[in-house]
Amino acid sequence: MTGTLPLYRLPPALLALALVVLTLISACVTEPLAQPEADPACREPHSPEFVACQFYGRYLTLRPEGLPGETALEVLNPFITESLDALLYNTLVARDAWQRDHPDRPPLLAEGALFTGPALHPDHFVVLGRVPISTRHVGVEIGLSHGDRQWRDIAIMALTDDGFLLDDVYFGDDSYLRDRLP
Repeated sequence: MTGTLPLYRLPPALLALALVVLTLISACVTEPLAQPEADPACREPHSPEFVACQFYGRYLTLRPEGLPGETALEVLNPFITESLDALLYNTLVARDAWQRDHPDRPPLLAEGALFTGPALHPDHFVVLGRVPISTRHVGVEIGLSHGDRQWRDIAIMALTDDGFLLDDVYFGDDSYLRDRLP
């Protein structure tokens, strides 16, 4: 008889090792991807800070140039509101139409980091604190850095039926992410 042994028939030492590996792998799913050690503010599940950490951890790992493509948007989608997702998708469709109609011109929103103030791709982020906005919105101040340059943005989190989700970003130049999108 050939084949693999069922998990329960493995020797105890090998079973323990398999469980440790599975536990470590599952822990990787809940921590921000871009940080070797999770920010303490990122450890409270379902908090606005946790969701902001999940979003920025993935965003910093993806490093999309300009407007994220469909694949990047699929990765970021669980952390953004339906209205922001629709706006990003509609902007992606408009950008593709622009490229089709103007093949000799650069595409709209093609350069830089869309979700950060100075349009630089940050190397690191840290949650600095919570900023109350309204009963359904809270800001999460994010410290970002690229090399020696540092800045702060505020991730505006909306309380939805699914918990807190990113709805907008306020940048240090008094503009918003939604203002950047056509």
